[in-house]
Amino acid sequence: MKTQHSEKRNSFWESKYRWLLAKAALMLLILMGTSAWAQDFVVEGAGSTDANGTYVEYSTLDGVPAYRKEGGAQTWYLYRCWGEYWFIEPYTSCEGMNYYFFNFSDTPPETGWSGWPEPAPTVAPAGRSLAYASTVFNESAANDGAIENSLIITYNEFDGDALTGDLHDDFVALNKVAVANVPIGLTPQLIKTDANELTFSLTGNALNHEQSDSVFNITLEFLDAAFVGGDASGVSNYQLSNISLLNVVTFSGGSGTAIDPFLIGNKLDLQILTENWGDENLWAKHYKQMANITFVAADFEAGGAFYNGGAGWTPIGSFSTPFSGSYNGDGHTIANLFINRDEGEQGFFGRLADGSEITNVGLIDIDFTVGSNSGGLVGFAEAGSSIRYFST
Repeated sequence: MKTQHSEKRNSFWESKYRWLLAKAALMLLILMGTSAWAQDFVVEGAGSTDANGTYVEYSTLDGVPAYRKEGGAQTWYLYRCWGEYWFIEPYTSCEGMNYYFFNFSDTPPETGWSGWPEPAPTVAPAGRSLAYASTVFNESAANDGAIENSLIITYNEFDGDALTGDLHDDFVALNKVAVANVPIGLTPQLIKTDANELTFSLTGNALNHEQSDSVFNITLEFLDAAFVGGDASGVSNYQLSNISLLNVVTFSGGSGTAIDPFLIGNKLDLQILTENWGDENLWAKHYKQMANITFVAADFEAGGAFYNGGAGWTPIGSFSTPFSGSYNGDGHTIANLFINRDEGEQGFFGRLADGSEITNVGLIDIDFTVGSNSGGLVGFAEAGSSIRYFST
């Protein structure tokens, strides 16, 4: 009997031990799962020093993760409101009294923030991360296929990691970075110009460099050999597939001034305008439409120039960069425009700035599925803008 009781006690403790192990394993899986998807962000450079620091995910607001920073004079929050505004501020009531960005992304934008006290901050993922000062190459003003600018890429050297190699090393030639979809005639170089900095350039002259030859899918991928710690896939932004090369903007004529406006004569001209190509802000220039322009269904379908993932036309002017120039339709029309974007400030023009002027243009047969503060010709017009159009 004594042996039987001992065996029962042993069986009980073995069962409990196995239960505890199973529970511990389950908790570990939960923690591992959390760390796999959770992403914190670092805010830097804000004029309000309390805003700077690491923001930790703590909740879900507006259907996406929200973040907060504790430990200063106030708790600050990084979060999205209404599906279209990101805020950095010491409250979660969508005030917009500090730093803000009009952006539909499910994750916080890195640059382009506005607000006060200046300067506005930058936002980057916590952990090993690459930051790109720009993702747009521009053809030189000589219109000869040469590229006038370079792109600066910096590594944050998180947790003591670093870029490999010596100054002046070419990471492309050394097979530390792979580059694809570069136009014929151009050679990519990625030169180490500082301990944590690389300069990405395209040398030579593109064989084809008309406006229609601009590309939007140059791909850059860092390989393990680029980092002392290896594991390139563990570095945020180790791969980009949307680097653009924009050839010289010419439109159908004109120079973009009030007395010599850019001439809009076809859909390509409108594509350039809506995408705001080039170094200069095209949404601050002056335009005159020279002909009726008619879209077809294929323009807004997969493979079409205005598909944009099914959302269709991208409005001219946004919250962060409203259209501030002039557009004279000269009595012409735009037909069959399509937008399928449940967001605010949608229309042929998204947002007009104070002093902007729209005249003598008409829309025919539009098909819009849009959010608030939207319209046919203009989504939202700031005080001081001028709109005169005709109905068709």
